[in-house]
This record gives sequence, structure tokens and C-alpha cells, in this order.
Amino acid sequence: MITGTVSVVIRVRNEGSALRKVLSALNAQHLKPLEIIVIDNESLDDSKQVALEHGAKVMNISQTEFTYGKALNMGIRQASGEFICILSAHSLPIGPGFLDYAVAAFSEPKVAAVRCLSTTNRAELESWTKSGVLAWPVEIEKVISTAPVNCASMIRRSVWEQIPYDETLASVEDKFWAFQVLRSGFHTCSSAATYLYLKDFSFRDKLRVLHRDRLQFFRTTGRQWQEPPVSLRRLLAEALYNIPRRAVRAALYEVTLYAYLKTIPYHLKRKQ
Repeated sequence: MITGTVSVVIRVRNEGSALRKVLSALNAQHLKPLEIIVIDNESLDDSKQVALEHGAKVMNISQTEFTYGKALNMGIRQASGEFICILSAHSLPIGPGFLDYAVAAFSEPKVAAVRCLSTTNRAELESWTKSGVLAWPVEIEKVISTAPVNCASMIRRSVWEQIPYDETLASVEDKFWAFQVLRSGFHTCSSAATYLYLKDFSFRDKLRVLHRDRLQFFRTTGRQWQEPPVSLRRLLAEALYNIPRRAVRAALYEVTLYAYLKTIPYHLKRKQ
């Protein structure tokens, strides 16, 4: 098991309730963080107070100057750990071994960054035993789908010192950083460190994020980001076949459950 110091950098805006849970989880880690740095983007709730109550250092960034890359660079400059755990305020580490699992992959000196496992990504959870190593040469589409995501990741500080995050990007700064890191001869990989999204994204939220990320990708590369893939055939199959089938199955389940519960007294009488 590799040993080394870990600093945590968390971006937050109006997520005091979630931040409290995240900081409590970090304080419960077997591998104690050297420091926790919270970058606050003009929160109007108690986010700052929560951070201070848990012993975190708070830094401020205004909405007018905010980009994800700039906020991260600001926090990492103030960090002194050999490895930097990057979290969003709604990304809850699961279990006291989260930091241990995340840092373990850095025993390989070429590893620059680690992707953590989201509990909402079933495919990743099912294949958590696989290394998930990315190395050059690699297509940008592969990086987009499997490289570390800055809602929950860990990076090697010495690599960041050579390649900081691009502060001009409105989003997907993590993917373009990973692409540049891979092109420079480093690797990224996955880990068994698991986290839970505490934030429920509405359809509108998902559409906003999808639009923002795809737009930035197109501006930077001049190419379409085809994930998830769009297909008229699949859309028609979903609308005309899959949705009705799921509705019928759900209705049958509810009817069966209702009938079973209502007949429990009858079954008890038969056994008497």
C-alpha cells in the first residue's frame, strides 16, 4: 500500500446540507486528510459556516470569475499534500477506506489521476476489479467516457504542477486535462473508491449539464460528443415498445402485490 499525504479540495455553492455529510465522511477516514480546502462560489446558505465548523479552510471565488478549472487551481495551489482528492460538495465518500482505495493506485509512478466509482453507474460497479488504465495513444472519446471526473477523483500534485487545469473552459476541464496528461506520457486509472451523489438532478438539470458540456466540447474540438448515442430507431423502439412494456409489467406487479396483501387474512384462516 502506498503511503503519502492527501489534501482534499471541494467546490461548493449553496450546498451546506450535503457539504456537512461529505466533511463528516472525510473526518471518518482511516487515512486522515492533511487538510481540507473548500472553494466557495458566493454561497447564500450556511456552506461557509459548515466548512469552518469541520476545520476546513475556506477560499472564495466570485461568480463572475468562476470556472471549474480556476476554482480547482486556486484550491490546489493552497494544498500541500502529495495527492489531491477533488470532490464536489454533493459527492459523498462511502466507507472509511475511500481515501485509502483512491490513493492505492498511485503505487504505479506513471499514474497521474484516479477515477472514483459512482454508485449510480452500474456498469462501473460491476467491473470494479478491472484496472481501467488509460494510456497514450487514446481517442478523445475514450477519455470523455472513462477518464477521471472532478466530482470525485484524485490526482498527483506533481503532475498538476506541470499541467494545471485550463481556466478558460466552461466545463469538461477534467477531460481535457486528462487528455493532455495522457499525451504527456502519464496514465489514468479507476479505483474501488466509491461515492454517492447526494444531489437529485432534475430533467432540466441534466439537460443543462448535457448542453453545457457538449457545447464546450464542440468549441474546443469542432466535433460532436455522441454520448449517449442518439438513434431514431432506438427512440421509436423506446416509445412504442419498451415504455408500454415497462408500464404493463409495473401495473401487473402492483395488482399482484395488492391481491396478495388483501388475501393474507384468508390464508391465515385456512391454516387455522
